Amino acid sequence: MFHFLKGQETMRVFFRHNLFVMLTLLLCAAIAQLHLYAQDTSCGIVWYPAIQLSDDTISSVCPQIAVSGDDTVHVTWKTNSGIQTMKLPYVKIVSGTVVDTKDLLQDNTEFPVYVAYPVIIARNDRVWIFFTRTSDRPLWMISSNDGGSTWSSVSAIAPDPTGRVYSPSENDQLIALLYPPHSAQPLKILRSTNLGLTWTRTDEDLDNYTKITLTQNSLHLVQHKWLDPSVEVEYRQSTDLGTSWKSEKIISEVDGWYSDQPSIAADRNKIGDQLLVAWREEKYGWYGLAGGSIISRTTIPGKMEWLPEVCLTDEPAGSSPEVALKGGKRAVVYGYEGLPVGFHVLVRSTNNSLTNFCPAVDMRPDSHNGGQRVAVSSDAVHVVWSGKVYTNHTWRIFYRRGEFIKANAIFSTSIDSMALGTTEIGRTISDTVSVMNTGSDTMIVGTAISDNENFSVTPQDTIVLPFSEIEFTVNFIPKSYGTHTGKIIFYHNSKTSPDCFDVTGTAEWRKETISYQHGEWNMVSVPVKPGPTQSLPSMFSYEGSYIPRDAMEFGKGYWSKPAAQEITYQGADVWSDTFIVRAGWNMIGSLTGELLRDNITTIPDSLILSKFYWYDGSQYVDSDTIKPGRSYWIKVKQDGKIILMAK
Repeated sequence: MFHFLKGQETMRVFFRHNLFVMLTLLLCAAIAQLHLYAQDTSCGIVWYPAIQLSDDTISSVCPQIAVSGDDTVHVTWKTNSGIQTMKLPYVKIVSGTVVDTKDLLQDNTEFPVYVAYPVIIARNDRVWIFFTRTSDRPLWMISSNDGGSTWSSVSAIAPDPTGRVYSPSENDQLIALLYPPHSAQPLKILRSTNLGLTWTRTDEDLDNYTKITLTQNSLHLVQHKWLDPSVEVEYRQSTDLGTSWKSEKIISEVDGWYSDQPSIAADRNKIGDQLLVAWREEKYGWYGLAGGSIISRTTIPGKMEWLPEVCLTDEPAGSSPEVALKGGKRAVVYGYEGLPVGFHVLVRSTNNSLTNFCPAVDMRPDSHNGGQRVAVSSDAVHVVWSGKVYTNHTWRIFYRRGEFIKANAIFSTSIDSMALGTTEIGRTISDTVSVMNTGSDTMIVGTAISDNENFSVTPQDTIVLPFSEIEFTVNFIPKSYGTHTGKIIFYHNSKTSPDCFDVTGTAEWRKETISYQHGEWNMVSVPVKPGPTQSLPSMFSYEGSYIPRDAMEFGKGYWSKPAAQEITYQGADVWSDTFIVRAGWNMIGSLTGELLRDNITTIPDSLILSKFYWYDGSQYVDSDTIKPGRSYWIKVKQDGKIILMAK
């Protein structure tokens, strides 16, 4: 691997991305017979044979998918130029069976030719399709109030002409989508607060690779963020539909490698909102025309706290990921370059974990495929894509359904809440809870996690056999003072997933009592990061000269005449830290625990010129151990850092 100059790297990424897009969009090669695959069962999911949705007379690309209800799927796509049999195709699928196929513009004289790049969303009985015709034409909408049986007339919704529409999302009364005004301009957000009756547009220019999704109170966005010399994935959250941004965060690792093609999905379960993001990543290498690693990140339900990156590909040959999320189910679909033929469509999914996915399944292994999209319903994963058919070198739209095997596993816990009592900051207090399976099938607990960093749970994943139970340990290790509350969350394969219970714990300041020589001069320091203000009588620090002080800082050394033989300090444990030192003599402090002088390291190396001196009441003493509550003289040859780590 090599880093390139930014200009060269930008051109390389531009070429590789856009070549893949062209290969996907120019799917106009040959017809072949549809190959049906035997039912495939793995990892608790049954993949049924692929179904061809488009007909054999026209090349079809860019499928879009939406799910409503428990298992109703709505699909549309773009038909390539040529003999036009359908201007705006629509297919409805219920529980894996096609129940309706129609052209929504068949009798509409306003649209004499096919439409361009339709997108679709659905909720309950409402279905919306947004589309354009060619460049610099209106952005249109057509909708259904009865699950796709009948449709409204076409209406223009955008204030500007456009050639594309992207990333539609809906939640309750809200709808939002992206489009480029006048085709060549940057993307804008078009939004409605009344199910599409009226629309407004944001003014901010967005990156051309932006994706959005909606939850009940927020619009969530991912896009490219240029950080020289690379591109990273930026996440934003808005509570006013993109007019302003509540938070912004780089969620890909800032490492100098390109992270691009982000996709985002959101859902609200009984615990709270959750997000799933995936993108293409080049830090693990790349392959072929468009291949990189596919990385995913997710949030803890109810919290905007991101879990670590998860790499979904064994080899860096993936591209154009799309994600879907519903309740305890999630899926990532992506293109993959590999043998025996060029481009494949792979999907990874799970119904029992936040981060552990089933192995990848190839949707149609023996042919070129692309333009993949994915949706998740209560019990299934739904994938659509464009597949090459070799008979006359054209492309077809295919659909495949993966049904999660329903397990008769019944989740319950021995408690509804847990109070872990009181402990000092940095100290651990623990309790146990039994997770029970009263069903007749094995229960897979794929993730056990806390939504508060002060609590943890083990094991983090396990299985619970029928009519049995597993004991989990909940630990409270407070990092700050006060009462802490959180949830212990379980993702599993029974129908109630995810489940949780509440936890509480209270943290007190750590108390460290140190003995000094009463009424005499002592070299002192505070051995904990102070909670309440700490001060001793007649206190001086050394900063090239002696300076009177009223309060103690952690890491600093002081002269003082303590008013008592024993002084109790309150604060948080510190077992390792880095102290800043200046050229010449310094008075340094201590940690919560003892450490040997020989275990101290420095930046730069060989920084320390002297021994460590402590005052015993009558003279300076060379000390080989740094003890809590004391301070020490050291001499260094230049400004630098000393690194301490206690036993």
